[in-house]
Amino acid sequence: MKRLLPLALLLAACGQVTLDDSTVGDDPSEIHAWLSAGEYRSFHAETAVLPGFVQGGRRVYLNDAAARAVRTGAPPEPGAVAVRELYDGDLATLSGWGFAQKTETGWHYYETFELNDPLGHNTLGTDVQICAGCHGGQLMSTWPLP
Repeated sequence: MKRLLPLALLLAACGQVTLDDSTVGDDPSEIHAWLSAGEYRSFHAETAVLPGFVQGGRRVYLNDAAARAVRTGAPPEPGAVAVRELYDGDLATLSGWGFAQKTETGWHYYETFELNDPLGHNTLGTDVQICAGCHGGQLMSTWPLP
């Protein structure tokens, strides 16, 4: 399994993060390109798309650091990354992504429903209230992943 362990350089603080042999900066275009390339698909993943995101579905991917936190119940360490693929109601059509990365200063979030527009994101930033309000600084998943 490709390790993304990741993100030892801080997205919010340093402006650039090393993900294995890939690099993602804090620029939404770079995050979007990384998600579009499917770099996260080598992470631990739910076995299928599950219903449960508003009117559609979702599939969650966790890198090693995020999976370790979920498995042990320990607080996520900087470098933990979770990606949520977002699906339409048919549970087959990808409609967006949610990206969360733990940094030294909090959680950096990115969410978009614009697969072809890197600047069409609806959420971007560190500890954005619309994300942090529900997640509360935690990864909301179970182990093993369903």
